[in-house]
This record gives sequence, structure tokens and C-alpha cells, in this order.
Amino acid sequence: MWIEIGDSLCRVKNATPDEQDWVQRYLSFEDVRFKGRRRGHRVSLFSTIRGTFPAGLLQLVRDAAGRDGVKIEELDRRSTRITPDPNADVAWLRDYQIEAVEACIAAKRGICRAPTGSGKGDMIVGLVKRLPGRWLFLVHRDNLVSQQAKRYKKYTGLIANEMSRTPPRDWKLVRGLNLMTLQSLAAGLRADREGVKIALSQLDGLVIDECHTSPADVYYNAIQQCHAEYRLGFSGTPLDRGDNRSLMAIACLGKVVYSIKPQVLIDAGFLAAPQITMVPVRQTASAEARAEGFHGVYEELICASEERNAAIVEIVRGAPKPCMVFVRIVEHGRLLVRAMRAEGINTEFVWGEKSKLAREGAVERLERGDSEVLVASVVFQEGVDIPGLESVVVASGGKSIIAALQRVGRGMRTDGGRKVTFDVYDVLDLGSPMMERHSRRRMNTYVRESYATVIRSADGTAEAYQPRLRTRREKRERIK
Repeated sequence: MWIEIGDSLCRVKNATPDEQDWVQRYLSFEDVRFKGRRRGHRVSLFSTIRGTFPAGLLQLVRDAAGRDGVKIEELDRRSTRITPDPNADVAWLRDYQIEAVEACIAAKRGICRAPTGSGKGDMIVGLVKRLPGRWLFLVHRDNLVSQQAKRYKKYTGLIANEMSRTPPRDWKLVRGLNLMTLQSLAAGLRADREGVKIALSQLDGLVIDECHTSPADVYYNAIQQCHAEYRLGFSGTPLDRGDNRSLMAIACLGKVVYSIKPQVLIDAGFLAAPQITMVPVRQTASAEARAEGFHGVYEELICASEERNAAIVEIVRGAPKPCMVFVRIVEHGRLLVRAMRAEGINTEFVWGEKSKLAREGAVERLERGDSEVLVASVVFQEGVDIPGLESVVVASGGKSIIAALQRVGRGMRTDGGRKVTFDVYDVLDLGSPMMERHSRRRMNTYVRESYATVIRSADGTAEAYQPRLRTRREKRERIK
């Protein structure tokens, strides 16, 4: 069979029915969103009607075809619009950042796996300078747009084009960096489809920050309408989704083309080393909570638990300041703030409905020492830099690998080299099988990243945590 390669799609031609079936089977996965009778439902990224699949999957198809003895021929229809500038000044980049930029340029499409604090935004500016053209930078939070615009001006002296503030009918790409949220892109495609498509057809390069968000249906569909010669993504956790949809991130962008582990940057002095302490809290869920499933157990044992919240307040009291406490539910944050203030701890709370100025003001007060503790919802899991942060408390529980690493990442900046280590406190929820599984998943994630992880006992002593390797897959991941 022939594969015609385009910027965003590959088209299968002259394939036998068996070859088409092979492509469809290989590019399918179980969608865990389907429950009950539809459990096990599979989604294929190969369209049998159009005979196409996302171009980011090309290398996977090549590799699998070689293993399975499927013969393919290729016809490359991709455009060539921009070439690297050998004289571009990227002197501000560190050695590993230059390596990442050059790997992206060589691959043209793919994912750069780089942890929080590694300077992904700096790398993206370096990429735009090395490859002059029309670049679209997509993020999923509005504060990341303004941050990247400031960074772009700092290193280039140029003004980025913040397209999220412009009505879709007036979208125009400029040479250099164009910034937009994924939400704005999706809304623009719905509101003025043809006008937006004209703008997107002029793209030379596409960069997606925190690209682990790209598999979300609305984002994925919007990204696939961006036709660019260079398609690149950056994230510390690009393929760590827990819903089997990481394949869709590869579909949008391609395989991982550069990876650097946090421990390498810690050893080099670029990141502070997190010291993880797990504090056990034992409690069982009532029959009523168990009958409601996850949400009932989470509400009773995480949000409304007097015992667990008291333990968190005690952790915060002894934690180095300034300190950030993460919650998932707004009401849980309010409960903790009231409890901390009752104990004389100077605490503020920020969540998604707070304005951008209000959130920035809360961060400034924490950095100045006007407050000791900042309780935050998921709005602060990404894109918030507080170099002086001395400790992080994870009060939210949960099983997400991505969320666990992002929370830890808030404290990994070195504050100009002053900070070498910082403290992270998490709760080891015992007594409830569901909550304990979530806790151990987070602990295994910390150990996987080579973070020192201990469990605090009742007498105050600590014992290093060693994950239990139950399956072959877990053993392979541990070895890696």
C-alpha cells in the first residue's frame, strides 16, 4: 500500500482490504470513558471512509509495518516553507535547551518531554528565532499567553501577536510568535470557520504547550485543522494520561523526539530537589458514601473529613514558609482556609473564578511575606512561577500522574540558586481501598521520578518508601 504524507494527515492508497483492516486495528485503542454495556469500546484513529490517519502517527505505523511484514511505500506531500537561520542568536539558552531545539528542528514534528522549571517557554522562543516564520503557540490557560508574550519580548525585543483578544473574523498571523488559547481556537473555528481556516492555512509552525491536554476532543479537533510544516509539543508529562488517550497526543504532533529527566536538571543545579513526606491518615468510608461511588467517598474522606483536614492543618503549621496547599474542590479549600486562620496561620485562597489580577496579587503577597500560605485549586497547577516557595502540601488526593507532578513542579525553581531542596507533603490515605490505591499511585509516581519519598510514622520517624511491583508492566516502568 501507498501512504501519502501531508502536514496534518496521511492518506492510505491502493491498500488491500486486509491492509486497511491492519491499519484500523493498529490505530485503535479502548476508550475508558465508556462504561457499562459499552465498556471495552474501541476508537480508531484511521478513517476508513477517507482512508486517512493523523500524520503524527506515521512513525508508529512505519515501525509496526516493519514488525508485521506489511509493505508500504511513501509519497511525501508536505510543504517546505521555512529554513533554519544559522546566525540566530539564542545565547540565553542552556546546553540542554539548545539540544532540545535542535532535535525539534531536525524532526519537524514531535514532542519534547521537559519537566516543570526546565525553561520550556525559553526553548519555544529559541525555536521561533532559529526558524523565522509564522508560528502559532497554543496554550490551555490564558495566563500562559501573557507569560509567553513577556518572555518573547524579553529575548527578542518584539511584540507577540495575542490573537485570543481578537475576534475570529480579524485573525491575522504575523511573522514571529502568534499566541492563542486552545479554547479561543476552538471557538473561532465554530464562529467563523472559513475566516479562521484562511489564517490557519498561512501557518509555518505550530507549538502546543502542556501538550498532554491535546487529546481532549474539542482541542484535538481544533489542532487537526492547523496545517503547519513544523508541529511540536512541550510537556513534562506528555504521555502520562490515565485514560488511554495519550495516543492522540502523538497523533497531533508525533513521537517524543527529546527527553530530559528532572533528576538530570537537579544534579546540574537547575532545579531544586523535592523531598516527599507521606503522612498516613486512616479512615473508612460509610456505606452511604460507598454507594455513591468515587464522588461520595471523595467528599466524605477527602473534602469533609475533620480528621484528615486537621492533619493537613498540622502539616501546614510545621511546613517551611512560604507554602502552597493544593485542593481540587473549592469548598474543600474554604474549609481548610477557615481552619488555618482559626489556628493563627495567615492564609489566602485562590480558585478559577478569581480574576487574573486577584490571583497575581495573592502570589505577590505570598512572595513578600504578607501571607504565609496560599491555598489554590487546579488553576495554579500549571504556569505559575513562585521561585521562593519553600513547601508544597497536596491536600487534594487523586490518582492523576500529571497532576501529581505538576503540583510538585510548583516548588522546583531554584530562586536564583538559593534553593537546593524543598519540602512536599502528601497524605497517605489508609482504610479505604480506593483512596489508598490513589495514594500509592502518587507515591509510585514520585519514586519513578527519583524523588526522595518517605512515610512518616506515628512517632515522627520516617521510613523510605519502596513501591510494590505487582505486574510485569509496573516492573518494566520501574526499571525505566
